[in-house]
Amino acid sequence: MRLINVKVILQIKSGDIEPEADVLVDLNEAELSKVKYAILSHCWGTIKEEVQFKEMYKLARMDQATRDQIMKRSGFHKILKSCEQASRDDLWWVWVDTCCIDKRSSSELSEAINSMYRWYENSEHCYAYLHDIDESALPTDRDEAAFGEFNGWPKWFSRGWTLQELIAPTLLHFFNRTWECIGDKASLSSTLTKITRIPGGILEGGVVSKRPCVARVMSWAADRTTTRVEDRAYSLLGLLGVHMPMLYGEGKNAFRRLQLEIIRQSNDQSIFAWGHSRTTGCSGSFLADDPSCFRDCSDVDRMERKEFIEVVRTDVLEDALVKGPEERLRTFSVTNDGIQIWLPIRPCRRSNSLFEAQLACCHTRDSHPMTIVLARFQSNHFRYFCDFKAPANAKASFQQVFLPYQDIRHQRDFTFDLDLRPLIHDGFVRHSVFPDDVEITSSSVTLTSTNDCAVAVYECARDSIIFALSLCYSFGRHSVHIACSRPTKNENNKDFAARVYHRTRQGDLEQANSLAEAWQTATSRLHFGGICLIRHAHFPQSIRAVRMAYMRRSLLENHCAVVLDITQCLGCCSSDWQEVDDLIVGPDMPSLMRNAIPGRTPIYEFLVDSFITHFVLSKASKPEIKLGDYGRFRRDGSFEREGNISDLATKLSIKKPFEPVEHRIHQKNSPQTTKNIVKANSRTGTLVLHDATATSLPTNDSVFSLLKSLSMHLADRHLVSTIIRCSECFSVEEQQDTVVPSWSKAVASSETDDIQEPRLVLSHPMQVPKLRRRLDTTCPLYTVTTPLIWYQEAVDVDTWTWFHEIR
Repeated sequence: MRLINVKVILQIKSGDIEPEADVLVDLNEAELSKVKYAILSHCWGTIKEEVQFKEMYKLARMDQATRDQIMKRSGFHKILKSCEQASRDDLWWVWVDTCCIDKRSSSELSEAINSMYRWYENSEHCYAYLHDIDESALPTDRDEAAFGEFNGWPKWFSRGWTLQELIAPTLLHFFNRTWECIGDKASLSSTLTKITRIPGGILEGGVVSKRPCVARVMSWAADRTTTRVEDRAYSLLGLLGVHMPMLYGEGKNAFRRLQLEIIRQSNDQSIFAWGHSRTTGCSGSFLADDPSCFRDCSDVDRMERKEFIEVVRTDVLEDALVKGPEERLRTFSVTNDGIQIWLPIRPCRRSNSLFEAQLACCHTRDSHPMTIVLARFQSNHFRYFCDFKAPANAKASFQQVFLPYQDIRHQRDFTFDLDLRPLIHDGFVRHSVFPDDVEITSSSVTLTSTNDCAVAVYECARDSIIFALSLCYSFGRHSVHIACSRPTKNENNKDFAARVYHRTRQGDLEQANSLAEAWQTATSRLHFGGICLIRHAHFPQSIRAVRMAYMRRSLLENHCAVVLDITQCLGCCSSDWQEVDDLIVGPDMPSLMRNAIPGRTPIYEFLVDSFITHFVLSKASKPEIKLGDYGRFRRDGSFEREGNISDLATKLSIKKPFEPVEHRIHQKNSPQTTKNIVKANSRTGTLVLHDATATSLPTNDSVFSLLKSLSMHLADRHLVSTIIRCSECFSVEEQQDTVVPSWSKAVASSETDDIQEPRLVLSHPMQVPKLRRRLDTTCPLYTVTTPLIWYQEAVDVDTWTWFHEIR
């Protein structure tokens, strides 16, 4: 340990100094045991103001001008005042962290950090310098005006290192800005407890006699900060009785290493009690990210093994107790697969994936063990935050679980893109959202690892029906769920949203697995870059239902599309996810569309605004296809036009005018078109277009409302949503006539050729000529789609027509 010689510092102040005097003196353990010293606790200023080791080491030997510059610094002023106070206390040695550690040596820095608690504990006096207090007393109440940056208290109480500097010394005196003593730790005990949440007994006697549980010590550091992230862990070593090497640069991993080291040296299960009052989110690791996770653990106590067994005896199956749980509870260890531990576990009533685990720790005023929720996901256990409680009559069983300590589930934020226009069209209005800090708009909502669930309640006052939309995102998987049950008696929409929220989070993993399995099954038949899944949720005692469409193109995407629609069905539809394939991924559509091209019809691919779009070839003998035409496909694959949505709207007195949208069109493999010519291939030939342009229906609400209004009249009809016009169109087709080949016997070309038997060879290879034919149409290509709001999966068209007739 390196100490400052008080006499030399006082000589430097007076100007009477011996050039060979040593300001800093190294003392070994034997010498240190015979020396009484004072120690300074303070908040660091800027590096330029603090006095470093190399400057203090040479202070007596440097020239006067340089020494005078150092003595003008505020950092030297603290050292000088500490030495003057030590002199008054008959102490001739002082330790100050700014200048007594050679931080250029990593080994010396590591040794100092691991020994610092003991150095403060063994000091004769500790001087806590509060540089931001001018008064002659320590504040007894928060003062946001004076200390708003530090939670309403002086800065010294917000720093990570000063926590051990408050607890470790036996005699601690506080000094204000002018170095006036404003009290000691014993006389200010009640105020210090109010500021720090540290019990008076710990302030007076330290942590050596009866060390508090890990969770409680961590809670004292929850609101404290350090300049370096790693120091949030290193500043707790002495308080927790742990030693470990310093690795600056490891960031938050330092706090993870600290917890693992604690687990190796103790069996204190309160280390897993962090975040016990948190009700949202999940974690892939059972180790906390930083001390702030233990903020709600200031009243946690550790339970002895026998005490814990007696308390849980009534909750645990009798045969589990016979097998010796006390031995299993004695130790838990760190393995390569996680933290191996035996815990009493009870299952959740509504979920096969959630379990309540009891820990050998409790709140000060409650003898019942604290609990955490485990989520079993793909044979692994994770930490899940919710207000779930196992049924009171459920019996627990001791199980060995492996709790991961590395966050193997890296979870990004996930966005649900919402299309709620069908709801608005049907008179639904959003009334409530839970929780309040999640923002759900009419177009999207983003969930995170902390806000992993959101519920929105929609109500149609005209028809007195209500439902809740639940969105969840946990462990890298997401789920979408509809609850059509009504609020209970004396329950408003907000309470209804909260109830659905809690029930959803308990069953979220099953919902997420169901959606993921349905999507992965559908991806084996992926067409055109997108798949849509549909499910229904019926309103109680009603033939109406909420139809939910879910679309996602890839597991690598961190967003999906969700479309909600109100439909009428006879109750014969399935509540499971049903696949609607061939979803169009291209220019924006006025609603979610599915591709309606029959498999036997040749298709041509073009780039429309950089999106691959599939088109059907128009027949010259048919009337020219127009944008907005609707109809069906015949058995031979040809499209039979029945009418146009504009004409039908006029007939039904629905005024929904719209202006078509023009797009750029290019060849599939050539985004740059030359000479106004584009080409596309199909299995029957090549199509060549001159001066081609693409036109589609607009994406505005006017067209969407029109499609919705016509849904009852055009169920299961197909719609022409995009057309291509051109000045000329040529079809280059393969000649179908056969060519008779000419065969001849193979002969030896030289004596070395070894032909065992004659063979036939093609003397004139087959030639397949191509025909170039001009098509007599200016609208040669069109895209046929089915708006999702027209799509009826549950019943056939005849049943649908009959249903509307009797209605």
